[in-house]
Amino acid sequence: MCPLTEHIDLHAEIRAQMLVDAENCQKESINWSDFLTAQALYIICTRPNLRASTIEAVLREAKIDN
Repeated sequence: MCPLTEHIDLHAEIRAQMLVDAENCQKESINWSDFLTAQALYIICTRPNLRASTIEAVLREAKIDN
């Protein structure tokens, strides 16, 4: 299996598990801003060849906006 296919399979598996977990746990809620921030960080952090300084800059900007 090629690395891209493995990455896509892992992503699909994680997302499916998140949906199952969400259906099983209706006690917690999240606001739209927190959801978008978490999704942006997830997308940024899973990108290959990303330096830690770039991630830190994104985190600093997210704290400024809140």
